[in-house]
Amino acid sequence: MATLYHIPRTISSPIVQTLLELGVSEDKVKVQEMTFASIKLPDYLQVNPMGTSPAFKDGDLHLYESGAIMSHLLETLDAGHKMHPAPGSPTRALYLQHFFFVITTVYPFLAKLFLHTLQPADKQDAKFVADSRAKWLTVMGPSLVASLGDKPYLLGDEASAVDFLLGKPLNNADAMGLLATFPTLQALFKRVSDRETFTKAYAPTM
Repeated sequence: MATLYHIPRTISSPIVQTLLELGVSEDKVKVQEMTFASIKLPDYLQVNPMGTSPAFKDGDLHLYESGAIMSHLLETLDAGHKMHPAPGSPTRALYLQHFFFVITTVYPFLAKLFLHTLQPADKQDAKFVADSRAKWLTVMGPSLVASLGDKPYLLGDEASAVDFLLGKPLNNADAMGLLATFPTLQALFKRVSDRETFTKAYAPTM
């Protein structure tokens, strides 16, 4: 049986949300909730030697890069292209740009800032925080606003996997009070987070 190893509120949550949106049953992909302690244990490290979340196992196939896991699951389980455009379709190139921009740029940037600000105030690097906030407000946030335009979702009227993927860093931005400056991004995050699948994907059960 294929297994997705998942820690709620990490980058595995958008993958779980996408599976829920697709209605993928547990007999196709089992979602195994983990903890930050359990991903350092030997059995898990055999699947993901990085000791990070997420990981995916299907027989001899072991994946531990979140974008690769999301792409693999979409290619194998979303034959109707509900959550990702088909190759050659009009929105495919934009989908790929949004997908890789979020995975390689937006998510790492906001995750690093968010984790840093969880430290006590006297342990934080004030310059790093100020510079990062400025970059979000002047470069990264406006870039996302321009990509979204006046559409409800990144690709148009319907949600796709890239909206759920973006939901994770927007969740971090919202927690730091960085979304209010960008009402359209705030509205997109609300659309994504108001879905029942978001609640299930982000809420720990352990």
